[in-house]
Amino acid sequence: MAKILTMLLISGLITPLLTIAEPTNNISFPVTLTAYSSTPEQTDHTPFITASGAEVEDGVIAANFLDFGTEVMFPEVFGDKIFIVKDRMNRRKNKSLQHPHWVDIWMAETTSAKKFGLKQNVLMKILNQSDGAFSESQNQLGQKKPKRSGSL
Repeated sequence: MAKILTMLLISGLITPLLTIAEPTNNISFPVTLTAYSSTPEQTDHTPFITASGAEVEDGVIAANFLDFGTEVMFPEVFGDKIFIVKDRMNRRKNKSLQHPHWVDIWMAETTSAKKFGLKQNVLMKILNQSDGAFSESQNQLGQKKPKRSGSL
């Protein structure tokens, strides 16, 4: 059976529904950036605990299309600062902007998060990927279902 599927894939007669790429370093593409803080209006009932179970800290981001532990940079906005995916965004927020590559950066102060605003088409550089791979199909499906939402 596997040989038949392989032959059909190679011949182009069928296409895979989900393409999982090998983890790759230094992929860059544009994202939409916003910021959130640990306030009841922007999180659930545990505002200082992320969806991955980690405590919030400087450098934490929420992204539904990347695995927990993925390290990224936003050179245009933050230079060489490294951020780590430890949280998930509420699906309502993703739908309101209708952008599959939306990243929410945790900030300690609500005023800083509000001042940061919305930044579109910011280049995000993936430094490494944890657990699995980034795939377009996973983006559309919201990837792995989080334990809970960490931000709105």
